[in-house]
Amino acid sequence: MLHRRRLPMHLEKFDEFEGLPLANQVMDMDDKNYGTSSSWSSARSSKSFVSKRTLIFLSVFLVVSSFEGLPLANQVMDMDDKNYGTSSSWSSARSSKSFVSKRTLIFLSVFLVVSSVCIALLVYYGQQENQDPWFVTDTYIRLPRSIHPISYELWLQPLIYGNLSIIGAVKIVMNVTIPTSNVTLHINDIITKNETVTIHAVDDLSGQGIKIKEQIYQYDKNFYIAKLETELQADRQYVFYMEYEGYLNDQLRGLYMSSYLRENGTLMWMAATQFQPTDARRAFPCFDEPALKATFQVHVARQTNMNAISNMPKINTTAFKEGWVWDHFNTSLPMSTYLLSIAVSDFDSVESNYNDHVTFRIWARHDAISQTWYANKIGPEILTYYEEYFSVPYPLPKQDMIAIPDLREHAMENWGLITYSRYGNAQQDDLWTALTDQGYADGTLREDLSVKTIMDTWTLQMGYPVVNVELTEDGEAVISQKRFLLVENPDSLDTHDYKWWVPITYTTQESPDFTQTIPFYWLSDNGESLVIKNISTTGWHFFNLQQTGYYRVNYGVDNWERLIHQLKEDLSVINLVSRAQLIDDAMDLARAGELNYSIPLNVNSYLSEEKEFVPWSAALNNLAYLEKMFTRTGGYAYLRNYLLKLLIPLYNDVGFEDNPNNSHDVQKKRVIAVTWACALEYEDCVSNATALYANWMANPTSTNISENLKPVVYCTAIARGSEQEWNFAWSQYSSSNVAHERKVLLKGMACSREIWILSSHYHHAPNTVITTMPPTQSLPPCPQHSHYHHAPNTVITTMPPHRLLEMAFTEGSGIRYQDASFTFNAVATNDVGRDLAWDYLRKNVQEIANYLKSKKKLKRLIRTVTLKFNDPLQREELQNFEEQYVKELDSFSFDAKESIELTSDNIAWMDTNYDTIVKWLRENGYETMS
Repeated sequence: MLHRRRLPMHLEKFDEFEGLPLANQVMDMDDKNYGTSSSWSSARSSKSFVSKRTLIFLSVFLVVSSFEGLPLANQVMDMDDKNYGTSSSWSSARSSKSFVSKRTLIFLSVFLVVSSVCIALLVYYGQQENQDPWFVTDTYIRLPRSIHPISYELWLQPLIYGNLSIIGAVKIVMNVTIPTSNVTLHINDIITKNETVTIHAVDDLSGQGIKIKEQIYQYDKNFYIAKLETELQADRQYVFYMEYEGYLNDQLRGLYMSSYLRENGTLMWMAATQFQPTDARRAFPCFDEPALKATFQVHVARQTNMNAISNMPKINTTAFKEGWVWDHFNTSLPMSTYLLSIAVSDFDSVESNYNDHVTFRIWARHDAISQTWYANKIGPEILTYYEEYFSVPYPLPKQDMIAIPDLREHAMENWGLITYSRYGNAQQDDLWTALTDQGYADGTLREDLSVKTIMDTWTLQMGYPVVNVELTEDGEAVISQKRFLLVENPDSLDTHDYKWWVPITYTTQESPDFTQTIPFYWLSDNGESLVIKNISTTGWHFFNLQQTGYYRVNYGVDNWERLIHQLKEDLSVINLVSRAQLIDDAMDLARAGELNYSIPLNVNSYLSEEKEFVPWSAALNNLAYLEKMFTRTGGYAYLRNYLLKLLIPLYNDVGFEDNPNNSHDVQKKRVIAVTWACALEYEDCVSNATALYANWMANPTSTNISENLKPVVYCTAIARGSEQEWNFAWSQYSSSNVAHERKVLLKGMACSREIWILSSHYHHAPNTVITTMPPTQSLPPCPQHSHYHHAPNTVITTMPPHRLLEMAFTEGSGIRYQDASFTFNAVATNDVGRDLAWDYLRKNVQEIANYLKSKKKLKRLIRTVTLKFNDPLQREELQNFEEQYVKELDSFSFDAKESIELTSDNIAWMDTNYDTIVKWLRENGYETMS
């Protein structure tokens, strides 16, 4: 037990700075044993220390000295300040009765008092950084920073079919960073064999070692402390060795036991680990803090009818005693203790040959090994995908995954050995049974229906339904369902009849109540319609309250119009989530061909009065598709006018200027309002954005552009600007070391209207006049909502070719390799850039694939650049591209086909809906901006 010495009462206040925490000091040390430090800086660098006695002496000296010197001379206090003497030394002043002036005295007094305060502060903060924790407070639970582990070698013998103990030994190579007389480790539920503990210097392993004075255990901190007779020296390595005994607990932490039943009824046992967050200390003495990383070499003793796995591959197996062997595992990379993993079981394994440089195995009990085929298939594919995506090879030679019967977490990402909790139909059905019983008890589930019956229709088939509500003249709501498909494939061979058990809730205009979300009725999966009687034929009805059911709802035209009237008359009657639901359902139903677009366009018209984020988010997410399809059409001007009429009230409400004191909801509304307003070239938004950017250019070291608005400000200013704005962004990009800022700048630079900046594949000669689009198309290309960049009669002049696309795929260009795809995609989402990117991709597909070292990354480029394709000529170009590069494309020819199908879907949508939407916009006054 460590005791703190008490100071005299008048010096008690200095005890909190005890020992100038520049070193690991023992609080009950003899007062004579203190070190010195010549200066704070040297103490900081050398980790030397100043004792409590030294601190007290200095503090008392400084305080007393502030009053000393008053009687040094017969001074006249009202003497002229210029008439003052000097003293060469303190002693001469005392002996000679010389005098010091008032000014000097005041200066010295203030200086000494300030010095004492500074020393105290330096002492205090130094203590927080360097001192061993038990010298700070009794409740401090962090390990001292005087010792860092380098490597562990661990021997474990779990007696799974014995007395459930763990026979263990550990050898730790440690580096000493601060001189210390203690070795402190974490242990919990471990019996240490103190007589086996040894400590040797690495360069003197054959010597007698460091003598241990005392070994103690601090239960509340899980600390084992070996107090040494000789201080360990800084910058020197030592080896700590201990034998101990632990136990296999049933608490699902540390090294614990788990069990399962074989199909023949035999009870089987196994041992597994769950060390996160702080339970490695239950399996072996260690520095159990995540920052203290080290390598691990593991040896596991097991019975011959079992197997053992760990983070690293097994090197070999050696005989131990009858019926037992040792498995020896390779040394790991440096890692935290909580990532170490061990499993001892009789499990079987399957191995994948998908990856040629990483051994991939799935482990499961014998009766369940046949269920691992999907994990064995998809696991290696995912691993390879991420290797290519991040261009970083998996650093270990193997990856095991094991399904453990009992695991505290759903999964644990141990490096090289990922553990999963085992799930199965029995557990799922048990959950359904429990929920059914609770539903009966609470009266929320009718007695002839079970949760399993309901949930099997949702978990055992794909998709979800659209529920159609038709109201008869007699006031009966006839409710039916079918599978909702955004795009229905007429050539599909899927003949499955998709039906679900659907919970039905509703409210009406006569007594609107959106809070009752417990189902009133259930629509059966047998295909029969549900009839609800006594529904008013004069007011609106609303189904699926607060969208608590996972389905969409479609109504007759009359009910849609009544709901629209309600939104325009008093939107608060329909609650917030339900307003967003109406918008989302109407827009997606129209896109799927289930509803005429006049309905959702009318629904959205109420948005000029909407002040909440959720409905706006639902609306703009859906309207973005219309904007993409209309961008290069004559009807775009009408859609732009429609969008601005909806957006300007929201924009005016939140304002352009960001305010960090606003609520998170207001800030989100401002971002979407400003982003869309600038994209639609609303003049107030554009002028604010360009002014902010111009101010930044005038003072590059200081910017008042908020983080929330940087993307739209950069994009708008560069789109509206010239070479000067682009070059400024490039200089900021080149000098910034903040990854997020570089990404925002890069995306902003891709908004440029200048074709020669985006690509050297430029087909117009200098001074060529571009007149390919009507005036209404000349809009700033913000990344999310971009438009064609060159207005009619814009004169293109010759400038230095930055060629952003070429730079993206050129080593040493200034654009990092990992940002190559990001740069291409940013250019491709700019409407002028889209054609340039598509042209560049077709001409350089093999070079791009070689540079990216990944055909999967190339797939994503194809998807992005073709996302807005919606005319037959573009589809033909895609088809030619696929045919031309079918050999080079190899496995991702399928992805080119997906892009062709998406383009065909867009063409079909344009053929079906473009004229309808334009007609509605014209009839409702959106030919001009009012």
